[in-house]
Amino acid sequence: MANAAVAITNLADSGTWSASTEEALMPVARLQNEHVGKRWRSTAAPAWAVCDLGARKSFDTLGLLGLTAAGAASVRVRVSTDNDEFTKVLLHMDGADASTTFTDSNAGGSAHAWTRNGDAQIDTADFKFGGASGLFDGTGDYVSTPDHADYTLGSGDFTVDAWFRVNDSGGAFRMIAGQTDSAGASNANSAWFVGRTDGNVIYASVTNGTTQTVVTGTTQFTNALNTGWHHVAFVRTGNVLKLFVDGVQEGGNAAFSASVNDSSASLAIGRRGDQNSLYWNGWLDEFRLSVGIARWTANFTPPTAAFDGAAANGDVYDQTFTAADAAFDPDYGALILPLAAPVTARFVRFDIADAGASYIEAGRGFVGLREAFTYNFVPGGRTTWTDRSRRGKTAGGQTLIFPDNKFRTAEINFDFVPEDQRNGLWETMARVNGNAVDVLLILDTASGNLPRDSYFGLVTNPIGTGFTGIPDIYTAPLAVEERL
Repeated sequence: MANAAVAITNLADSGTWSASTEEALMPVARLQNEHVGKRWRSTAAPAWAVCDLGARKSFDTLGLLGLTAAGAASVRVRVSTDNDEFTKVLLHMDGADASTTFTDSNAGGSAHAWTRNGDAQIDTADFKFGGASGLFDGTGDYVSTPDHADYTLGSGDFTVDAWFRVNDSGGAFRMIAGQTDSAGASNANSAWFVGRTDGNVIYASVTNGTTQTVVTGTTQFTNALNTGWHHVAFVRTGNVLKLFVDGVQEGGNAAFSASVNDSSASLAIGRRGDQNSLYWNGWLDEFRLSVGIARWTANFTPPTAAFDGAAANGDVYDQTFTAADAAFDPDYGALILPLAAPVTARFVRFDIADAGASYIEAGRGFVGLREAFTYNFVPGGRTTWTDRSRRGKTAGGQTLIFPDNKFRTAEINFDFVPEDQRNGLWETMARVNGNAVDVLLILDTASGNLPRDSYFGLVTNPIGTGFTGIPDIYTAPLAVEERL
């Protein structure tokens, strides 16, 4: 008997996918289109796509379907936490009360030593996450670290995000973080900064070495206006700068197509790089600098927990598959990956290489949890192909074919369904089928060719269970019509 399993909940909806900025023609929102034959296509090989689940979630099954690739193609799968390969700085601001040690827990960069200046210290009386935060009194308090290659933003995506709480009455410029020279406003040796204006709104800036581009928010923050903890994110996505406050974009899109100036100034939190003024007055928590990724490109829910501690390379899973592996078959255009055990992470990244290919094309993505059938299907199940092509006759009697995609259907019967699965797995499938939700059916998790023996699509037959005459044992059919 086959070792059959089904994964129902797909955590990767259309809003969670983003594409390589180098592949401008990759419409990744189409990954979750409900119709056969829909694809995303990159402009060249290799290509990559990242699924951001929005928060750390548990899953044990991954899939990439509808993939057009040659036999020499490969797919690298990386599963990462929110402290990943792109994370170059991560300060949790945790520790004992009044400690002057600020530890960098980044998983994607070098070990950076941070120096405390003024009275900057760890404070356990007020914090967002982790039982402590960084306290800065506005008069010379900041932490800094020397310039490093990790901080070079270049022309790619980046994200600066942190939690802040204001402790002054406003009317003065205050800086959350930045990398600028001693003049602060000078462009020649400055890169970026995030802070609050004398009008009490959050603003952020980058420079190309001669000209600054600024994004200015609209919400005011003082010790009397919008008090408490708030989240800020400064993002570059492609040639656009975005500023988010508490997950809502403020200030509109700012065009910026240049490379961010590579400053040699210190990177500082609590002031603007090497500039001896504009010190932050309040608390800061969970400061993160991400280079090479736009964490958010539209309104979002701010993080609900502290970012993960450092892990090996920031990845909880990293493996490359070729046609020689059971998980990947270019002929079936799919990678089906049942993990040995659930992992808890936020990001899933597929890197697709196909030597000599002029583009990379793929269809659907799947990230979810699976459940094995207690008793497997009996002999007599079948798989079929449905050809959507239309055929007609010409006046000369020839056959005229209008080609279209083919898809498969798996039809199997389960003679033994225990009561717990009847009221659990089968009931869940009935409910999601009523909502037209696709499932991933793996006919044999031990197969030597998982793409061949897996079907991603809609449950098309009624899956009501019938009595077998054996107490608490039922029978049920299952048919899944493939959707690429």
